[in-house]
Amino acid sequence: MPKRDHSFHRIIAGVLFLLAGLAGVAGAAERDARPTLTLVGPAATPPTIDGHLDEECWQSAAQSTGFVLNERPVPAEEQTTVYVTYDQRHLYVAFECLESQMDRLAASVTERDGPVFRDDVVELFLDPNRDRFTYYQFAVNARGTRFDLKGDAAGGNPRWDAPWNAAVARGDDRWWAELAIPFSSLDLHLEKTGSTWGINFAREQQPKGEVSVWSFTGGAFARPDRFGEVEGLAVDFSRYAYGVELQDTGDQLIGSNVLKARITSPTAKQARVGLLVYLPGGQAKRSEVNVNLTPARPTTVTLPYELPREGDYRMVLHVRDRRSGEVLRGLGVPVSVPPLLELMLFPNHYRQEVVLRPRLNVRQADLKAFRLTARLLKNGTLVPPVREKPFFVTKTPLIPFDLSKAGPGEYEIQVTLAPQRAGAGLVKETLRFTHAPVRSSAVGTRPLAVSIGADNSLLLRGQRFFPLGIYRYSLSERSLREIREAGFNLVQATHDGSVEETWEVLNRVEAHGLKAWVPLGDAMRIPEGDEEKAGRLRDIVSGLRSHPALLCWESIDEPAWGSKNLRRDAEELYRGYRVMRSLDPDHPVWTNHAPRNTVDELALFNRATDIAGADIYPVPEPQTQSDLPNKRITVVGDETAKNILAVLNRKPVFMVLQGFAWADLSRHSGGSDEAVYPSFAQSRFMAYQAVVRGARGLLYWGTHSLPRPSPFWNSLRRLVHELSQMHDVLAGPDAGDYVKVLAGGSAIKTLIRRHAKTGDRFIIAINTSARPVDARLQIPRAMPKVGWRVLFERRQVTGNPIVDYFEPYAVHIYTASRSFPQERFLELPTVTEVQRPRPEDLTQPGNLLVNPGFEYTEDEETPVGWSYRPPFSGAMTTEVRRSGKYSVTLQGRSAESQPLWIQSGIATEAGRRYRFSAQVRTRPAGTRYRLYAEWTGEKGYLGGQVPELPMVGTERWREASLEFTVNHPEATQLYVVLQVLGEGQAWFDDVRLEELR
Repeated sequence: MPKRDHSFHRIIAGVLFLLAGLAGVAGAAERDARPTLTLVGPAATPPTIDGHLDEECWQSAAQSTGFVLNERPVPAEEQTTVYVTYDQRHLYVAFECLESQMDRLAASVTERDGPVFRDDVVELFLDPNRDRFTYYQFAVNARGTRFDLKGDAAGGNPRWDAPWNAAVARGDDRWWAELAIPFSSLDLHLEKTGSTWGINFAREQQPKGEVSVWSFTGGAFARPDRFGEVEGLAVDFSRYAYGVELQDTGDQLIGSNVLKARITSPTAKQARVGLLVYLPGGQAKRSEVNVNLTPARPTTVTLPYELPREGDYRMVLHVRDRRSGEVLRGLGVPVSVPPLLELMLFPNHYRQEVVLRPRLNVRQADLKAFRLTARLLKNGTLVPPVREKPFFVTKTPLIPFDLSKAGPGEYEIQVTLAPQRAGAGLVKETLRFTHAPVRSSAVGTRPLAVSIGADNSLLLRGQRFFPLGIYRYSLSERSLREIREAGFNLVQATHDGSVEETWEVLNRVEAHGLKAWVPLGDAMRIPEGDEEKAGRLRDIVSGLRSHPALLCWESIDEPAWGSKNLRRDAEELYRGYRVMRSLDPDHPVWTNHAPRNTVDELALFNRATDIAGADIYPVPEPQTQSDLPNKRITVVGDETAKNILAVLNRKPVFMVLQGFAWADLSRHSGGSDEAVYPSFAQSRFMAYQAVVRGARGLLYWGTHSLPRPSPFWNSLRRLVHELSQMHDVLAGPDAGDYVKVLAGGSAIKTLIRRHAKTGDRFIIAINTSARPVDARLQIPRAMPKVGWRVLFERRQVTGNPIVDYFEPYAVHIYTASRSFPQERFLELPTVTEVQRPRPEDLTQPGNLLVNPGFEYTEDEETPVGWSYRPPFSGAMTTEVRRSGKYSVTLQGRSAESQPLWIQSGIATEAGRRYRFSAQVRTRPAGTRYRLYAEWTGEKGYLGGQVPELPMVGTERWREASLEFTVNHPEATQLYVVLQVLGEGQAWFDDVRLEELR
């Protein structure tokens, strides 16, 4: 290990995740309260949105300045003033942006919702319901180009579109932006929307690279828990409290189409629902229908519309008052008319095949007018047979090509679409791909360490395996023992250090009988021609592929959701996948997706994976994470089905389920009752619904944010303990027969699985309704008077059909097996109250560090605010301490060891001087150690104060200190380090970081 590791800034970004509520910087408790704008009344005359602030309403508007840099709360050099006013229909916001380099103003993007953040841009953030969770973002660049999205703690949805207006103007030393946001464009709620809203303003100034905000967020702008407020909105928002749920936009083909939506109103209303379609020339076509709305009862409306040619269109769905014509609700609806033929490839490494899926974008009645020919070529030579579709029966037929005999190599598929009767091809396209062998010569004839069965089950050396996984969990002996006893069989082995450190993690995991996955992250994305990055991926894979604890690799998390260029990013991942596959035939690649992409977008990225899936965290209801219309916890099943469709049900799907409360992630609640966890019944339902819908693995994310002990952590462990006893059923094959639901209707969903070892049948039945259901279930090939064990419920039922009662979201598991063991229930100490430190508990006056005495921990293993590396080198201890309950220790295992404790994210700037100190003792005396600090900025590592000579410890507590000055003009953050050098052990306590005035 080198003397200084300047890569720290890349690996410590998430160190203070547990302290998100402290803004990731020390001294959070000393910051001022969030700023507030107070409105004095509505504007008598609304402004003209032209970028010029010359109307009278702006003179009386609420105004504020004092923007601070986003990374640290110091004033921006190029200041911004905001003005806010309103009337009964709009919120009006103006920005006045001082600019000393007007000749360098960036203003190139002209496309609506394009990459405006490359330019000088101002941004408005709104939280009208003050839930500190959801938000709206409206941005306009210095050219007047608009961008909008709706987001929440799970991310933003740039496809969200709304009708609003903006304009800009320029002066000699400043520029202005005016925004008019109709209240009708926002989701306002009768009981939530009041006279005070959450609000924030931001500016990205390109000439100097300044990023500034009005209410300091300490990083990402989209932090509604850190917005300021605007108060005094004297508006009757009940007028705008319409719910609009877009159900279907029709075929989106040239010619006639139909849009379907559901409208709800809090009161009885006579309304007019209309659709405006903006054509390429700018003109708009309108269709409208009158509706009578009943309070809180959805009304379905259908609206016809015409699309003249291929391309992108913007539509606006609006609800108007039937008498006055005033728009009370508006929603943007972007649509696209696709080309005549779209092609997608589904390569499958383990099945030794590739499936071509053409999509013919014509009306159903016109399908038979076309024929398609597909030829597979390897290195330019035809691989028979030629696949022909003399006519289309479905718009998306599947055309498989068997590659098992053709072998590895470079392939292409030539596709021709022509009229069915005669004539030249209308469309000719060529698709290219690389096929790697499923095994290497090193593997020989032995079974692959991990392979995938014909029914998408995972096989470990030929034995069926159902993953029950957990993310980001402590890898201490106690923690690994705890999760193994709970029934988890898979853990994340994060690769953020050296290959040697990750190998040691895998050793520890294997010692506890667990498997691990290694997230490769951005290492999987290889730009064309980037041999250096390909080499780094080869080093990681070659160094870890032979470890027996390795189950699979993980690709970039949610790659489609964060992509700005889907095809480019998917191709870069596919390039990395091919490199990985050429090196490691033994372990599959898994890709976890966000629950917000289309099937086609997911499929594009799924070329570069062997296992797909998604994360979905729908508690509390109504959920907003998924872009599917279902807002209940049953969306877990919908997302499972969507991801299975995105792999044609020919690759396994893992589902990542909820192991946290949303409030825990931001901690703005400070551990209050706002933290809503899934109940045991909800967690159990979500797990089994995912299985019923086809999931072949379940993992839990977010447990790192949990207080421990806690009631929810106990609840989740009890569930996983149950699932682990069901392992051989969950891993088993589907029985191939189906339950007939005689009573219970569509609410009851079932699955019959065979035990992987005994072949006994198990029936999993779930109630997908929020209401209780009396059900009658006819089981095929079962005797009329058979006795059924109802697993994990300590009861039995008799008969066929089974007659049983289902609570809302209930799960019942029936079996007549006599060999299935007696169920075991995990006994855990009762936990009724969760203790969390308050932000003020974690700080000391004059000390810039969080938790400097290591007194606060949520797992009794790692102090809040601190982390250590490499794995297993650090610990908390009560045996040796100077004050309080805990100290921390580091153990150097060899002459080359350099373990460390680190705290990062401390806001700073050039010229600041500090004193960093700690109480230290060592064993044996003479053990070498040091304290040091380094600072970073947008470009990464910028400098530091690292003593050349180490300090020498004694077996008695002694203060060590370091004084330093931040000497780089672009420095924005620093981190401090406690480190042991070589063999020996050191203890640290009562650490301080003080600014010297």
